[in-house]
Amino acid sequence: MKVLTGGQMRELERITVEDFKVPSIVLMENAASGFCTALSGAIDLNKKKICVFCGRGNNGGDGFAIARHLKNMTYNVSCVIGFDEKDAQMLLTKDAYTNYLIASNMGIEIIRFEKMSQSYDIIIDAILGTGLKGAAKNPESYMIKAINKSNSYVVSVDVPSGADASNGNIYGECVHAHLTITFCRAKVGHFLYPCKDYAGEIIIVPISIPEKILDDFDSGFYALSDNIYSYLPKRCEHSHKGDFGKVLAYLGSDNMKGAALLCTSAIFNSGVGMVTVASTEKVLNSLVLKIPEAMTLPLDEKNDEKLLLEALSKNDVLLLGCGIGKSPQAQRLTQMLILASENPMVIDADGINNLSTNINVLYKKKAPVVLTPHMAEFSRLTGVDKKQLEENKLAKALSFSKEYGVTLVLKNADTIVATPSGKVYICTVSNSGMAKAGSGDVLAGIIAGLIAQGASPDIAAAAGVYIHSVSGSRARCNLGARSMTASDIVSELGGIFKTIN
Repeated sequence: MKVLTGGQMRELERITVEDFKVPSIVLMENAASGFCTALSGAIDLNKKKICVFCGRGNNGGDGFAIARHLKNMTYNVSCVIGFDEKDAQMLLTKDAYTNYLIASNMGIEIIRFEKMSQSYDIIIDAILGTGLKGAAKNPESYMIKAINKSNSYVVSVDVPSGADASNGNIYGECVHAHLTITFCRAKVGHFLYPCKDYAGEIIIVPISIPEKILDDFDSGFYALSDNIYSYLPKRCEHSHKGDFGKVLAYLGSDNMKGAALLCTSAIFNSGVGMVTVASTEKVLNSLVLKIPEAMTLPLDEKNDEKLLLEALSKNDVLLLGCGIGKSPQAQRLTQMLILASENPMVIDADGINNLSTNINVLYKKKAPVVLTPHMAEFSRLTGVDKKQLEENKLAKALSFSKEYGVTLVLKNADTIVATPSGKVYICTVSNSGMAKAGSGDVLAGIIAGLIAQGASPDIAAAAGVYIHSVSGSRARCNLGARSMTASDIVSELGGIFKTIN
């Protein structure tokens, strides 16, 4: 699903107005009409007192037009403003002022915020829109606080006031909405925290942006959905195990045997034909008891490089890092494999930690790389404070991906997949039950498995993230967020891939 930044939405509107000669007030009218249709279909408005909090920009103009439509639908509606009515023409945008006058002439009650005395069943937040820059200032900040203190059902127009539609950031006061009705397409910020916590349910309504514009305009931002399945390679019945790929996986250490087990299970469950696991004898002895299908490559420090280099040439994908630790041997082998591999690589966990000691080896790689760090690992990679990264995760992920030419899976409650071409995929499914040891090992295995079967690294990363999250959701439904484990995510993969097939 294509999504937009706030700036991209304004660009679509500009093209519509300038190139197709659609008056901007027509777009505002379409937005208000679509909003009211969606609102009345989503919740019962009968015998409810409704109040529209209107700001001074075009979001406020939407609000005045919405109040008019609700009035014509015979609902009990009034408006609240944060400015003196005598200053309306000076303070409001042109289209907002037009709709303000219409609402006033229709007899809709317009109340100065400071004089508001009654409570409402439903509050519509039309204070600030997608053009927000920085924290809301007074009186808008006071209006947002009042909405959040109310016991009303809150519906935001386009984006909760106080949230950045382009990156999900919140800089000051922000409306806590139960429902957000947005226009044309969902916005990037709707799916990124902290905005995601404030937006509630998302409903998208069209505003008659010409289809030609929408078809030609590629924002580069996508919200992941079941559509991603159509990009995965199909399985031919007339096949043998070599047709479904071979993965060489450098995994595990004596203290982290489980990482190898989880990752290898995920690779096989994603449909790969053959997996060779390179690790210590203790890890491999434990692994084959649970996964007898895996081939093994015991490593010792005397011959480890030679053995791995020979195995590289016999496999289609290299996966390294899950549970390998940060010993001198693990660091040496990580650097060596990145430089030597001519096959696509998935680097996770300790592979990323070992890479962070000499990240410049990425400039010398011979093959595509998918990196799967969580925020702390990404902080080590970049040398940027974790808090600062979280505030700028979208921009930082994109710039890192482009600089090093890697597909970056930045794992979080709102996982982002950034690609060297500039495309970004956002996972819309969040699940606290997946915040458990081993979840990342499973994800790395799925991605490696999809690449081995012929998916491009970018598609494998995006589809892997989505499949991982849907499997986690199924595990949560069965067991609850507290009790589910990474093993339960693996157990659900078969059902997901059965659905895909």
